[in-house]
Amino acid sequence: ITRLISEDGINVVKTIREFSVENRACKSDYVLFALALCCRCTDPETKEAAYKALPDVCRIPTHLFKFIKFAQEVNSKGKGWGRAHRKGVSMWYHSYKDVFRLCHIKTDYNALGYLVHHFYRRNGHREDDWQNQFNLARQNLTKHDELELKNVIDLLQDVDDAKRCRDEQLMKRIVLSRDVLKIVREHVPTSLLKSKEVWEGLMRFMLMTAMLRNLGRMSSFGLLDSDSFGETLTISKLKNSELLKGARIHPLTLLVAEKAYSKCRNNKGTIQWKENPNVRDALRDAFHLSFKNVEATGKRFLLAICMSDPENPHVNGTPSITALEAAAAMALVTRRSEKNCDIVAFSGIQSTEHPNITNFSISPEDDLDAVLDKCSKLPCAKTNIAAPII
Repeated sequence: ITRLISEDGINVVKTIREFSVENRACKSDYVLFALALCCRCTDPETKEAAYKALPDVCRIPTHLFKFIKFAQEVNSKGKGWGRAHRKGVSMWYHSYKDVFRLCHIKTDYNALGYLVHHFYRRNGHREDDWQNQFNLARQNLTKHDELELKNVIDLLQDVDDAKRCRDEQLMKRIVLSRDVLKIVREHVPTSLLKSKEVWEGLMRFMLMTAMLRNLGRMSSFGLLDSDSFGETLTISKLKNSELLKGARIHPLTLLVAEKAYSKCRNNKGTIQWKENPNVRDALRDAFHLSFKNVEATGKRFLLAICMSDPENPHVNGTPSITALEAAAAMALVTRRSEKNCDIVAFSGIQSTEHPNITNFSISPEDDLDAVLDKCSKLPCAKTNIAAPII
């Protein structure tokens, strides 16, 4: 990446942004690390372009803080952030005390200013009278500004209430109390995350990515049982193509979620649940629906699927799916989105012109089960990675 930056840094930044915005990366860590390298490089134009791309690549706080971590790692000898880094991060949403301290944030935006004030308010003094603070902050505000500021203040009050809460019924009421700026799972004390009542409140407004991560836990409480409100809500979200597009969910993420849900237990075996076939089928439907969100590159592709390991091991770091399932899924995604795509397999069919490989026909109308069935009928062969090219 460093060599590519030295040759054409602007194009590297453009590629990073495209992969993130077009949802072409299954995991964000690699994209964020590459962006951090661009932001910390010595070329001024590349650095400026990289910081301008920061809001597009880091779309949630988790992304921002991972980026900050990577930026510190690739510039481990640096003593501070530097003006460019402070300015870049200051342009983004700030919600963490140390980030405020390091980038020296200044703003005329009242809602954000009050948010900063809230996180600083425990440094040397204590202010618990929220109404008085609101009356001070609302001076010279328009009706829109006043409403936005009030929503921020109400959310911060709820966050503080949630932090001190020990009663599951009260926690549920806090979760359901707001129309905007909702309390989410991360705000709930760990001791209350074992409560069915609390999860019943959280699931009503849960975003798509969080819902996929917590399908098993919600099922363990019986919230996704057949004919339940949770089942109806979850399936309606999974079959909503607009929600999938807005959440920028990668198809492989949905496949991993389906396989993890079908196991009926988490990786540690500490949580178990009963599979709901309707939810499982909705996850597979969402997997195929998400193909529409993959934008074609217009380039020519030759994909070669490895059939050399009869044991079909699981993917490193993602034990829910096997290597063959991952390869078949990505081949299907590419086949549906790209017009110029040829697919072959490393197979032991000796009657072909090249005995190491064979043409592998995948139709855009195929589903994943059909592709996996075709794979199962191919004999294994030694993998010669030069064979598809020769």
